Amino acid sequence: MVFNGVKTVLLSCISALVVLFFLMLSYHYRIASDDFHITALIRDHDLFDFLKIPYTEWSGRWASFLLRYFVFSIPESFSGYNTTTLLYYTLNYSLFAFSLYLLLSNIIKKFFSVAFEQYIVLCYAFIFLVSFFFITFYVGESWFWITGSANYLQGIILSCLGAALILDKKTNSLYLIIIGIAFLYIGGAAEPYSFILMVSMFGILAYLKFSQKQTVANLLRNPLVRKMSVALICVVISSSVNFMAPGNWERKKSINETENIEIIEKGMSTNILSEMKRFATSIPKKRAVCFLIFSMCWIWLGYSLRNSRNEFALSLRNPVKKITLLFLLAVFISMLPVILAFGGLGPVRTWTHISFFFTVYASYLCFYLGYKSAITEKLANAGFYLCSLGCIAVLIIYISYQYPIVSAYSEAVDKRINYLQGLNKDGRKELIILAPLPPSGLLTSAEIKEDHNRFRNQSLKGLLDLNYDIGSAQ
Repeated sequence: MVFNGVKTVLLSCISALVVLFFLMLSYHYRIASDDFHITALIRDHDLFDFLKIPYTEWSGRWASFLLRYFVFSIPESFSGYNTTTLLYYTLNYSLFAFSLYLLLSNIIKKFFSVAFEQYIVLCYAFIFLVSFFFITFYVGESWFWITGSANYLQGIILSCLGAALILDKKTNSLYLIIIGIAFLYIGGAAEPYSFILMVSMFGILAYLKFSQKQTVANLLRNPLVRKMSVALICVVISSSVNFMAPGNWERKKSINETENIEIIEKGMSTNILSEMKRFATSIPKKRAVCFLIFSMCWIWLGYSLRNSRNEFALSLRNPVKKITLLFLLAVFISMLPVILAFGGLGPVRTWTHISFFFTVYASYLCFYLGYKSAITEKLANAGFYLCSLGCIAVLIIYISYQYPIVSAYSEAVDKRINYLQGLNKDGRKELIILAPLPPSGLLTSAEIKEDHNRFRNQSLKGLLDLNYDIGSAQ
């Protein structure tokens, strides 16, 4: 199957709608929850002191806090955070799409002897991006909450960039520096994900060492091995700095009252059966259908490449069984740090990497199905058109449905902030109970709690320098 003009137009429409979808959500995002506290700390401390406070008292995720420092230290007023977050998410998800494009391009170059149109590869990068979004367990906390995305999503983005450069045939100082920075961040922000990356890279390097029976010096002459070694060293060093933080042990030893309440509210438990039930019921069933539609697009990419030489597919017996085993093993290994930290599966946002693994797994299965299928060209074309139109319909429906929700929500947040600042100028000293915010849709809500003593309420009060306490009518 050739990607002719009509097919290219359909893929272009999907890509444009994906861009519009993410721009819409990014534009209406407002800082929320822990963002209030982090922003207040940044305002009152220089970089060194800001990094020292959580490292010694709460968390060793130094890279995540470093990123948030640069994001939240730019605005000079509260309204400036809206522009900053829009810029941050636009650049961040552009980097994600670009990294996926590079990674897919290098995979096709490495395993297929075929010249493939790069624009089509870019369109499939957008398809993968939105597929991952739809299957993410708690999409708001992972994608549109800076505190959450800096911990659980940013590492995935940088790992795609690093993996793309590792697979690239080129090797230069710039590549090594980017790979080093990417994996330093991963180790200093995302423990579950960095753990599985360390295990994977160590396993690959050990396999190459013992299967080829080469000395370390000879093995390092291989550009791929040299770049992967840099990545492994950086993620190990960064993870060690993260792990040794006194704040990790302080948090584990004495979880504060606020977090205990939130754990109960979110249904977290140390009972394995309860945890497995929570995991199963957290799967976004409605969005899972959308995920399936987008995943099926990979069938036609595989079908279009079936006449090319695929060294990996030819050399690997029972690839579906082996990929399935790797997927399950990756999920199990990556969850070990979370289980040790929480005594259970942890908050839903800590499962973001599982959604990523599942997106890779589903995309591969659909690609392999297309690569091995014996369907006719006519049937392949009909399937592609049907699937593409389905993707376009899904995006149009989601944009049309989400826009009035997120726009009303962001407008309500802005009005609330202006109202609170106005009361502060008028000299108010007494507690005020605010009307609740409207639903935030796919975004993390900036809503506060009913009790004015709750951490989130006090954080917003401190950020706005209010002279009175605030609560929300629930």
